[in-house]
Amino acid sequence: MSNHKRVPEEEDVHRFIFSNHVCTDTGFISPDAFALRDLKVPENYLSVTRDGMGADLKALALGIKNDNEGITAVGSGKLKVKVIEAFEDVEAKVLAYPSKNNPAHAGIQMFIDGKRCAGSGDAKTLFELGFTSYLAMGAVFQPFS
Repeated sequence: MSNHKRVPEEEDVHRFIFSNHVCTDTGFISPDAFALRDLKVPENYLSVTRDGMGADLKALALGIKNDNEGITAVGSGKLKVKVIEAFEDVEAKVLAYPSKNNPAHAGIQMFIDGKRCAGSGDAKTLFELGFTSYLAMGAVFQPFS
């Protein structure tokens, strides 16, 4: 069990959205913006930033290293924790993961049949694909000005 504290269900969190994951004209966010990535050490939670803690979302997003040339942070997808944790086919928990650079950092952990998901295969199951679509549909795109 994680020693990270649960983020209260009434809080909002932001997922940074990059130019390749959103149609800025319509605000439609791709489900890929919420997928666990299969990195050298596969992701086992989705990074988000808690709202209302004084974090400069744009500065934090622009500080993220992106290896893909021409892809930039363009905004955030805002979601209520209660909505994230309400999805029925995947157990989701939003936990605080504060860091020196971002005290408002949090993570969305996903569990399927009690097993914690990681980007090393779980990211392509129907359950995870359904969950990422659910998050994308529920997120409110907030462009950086």
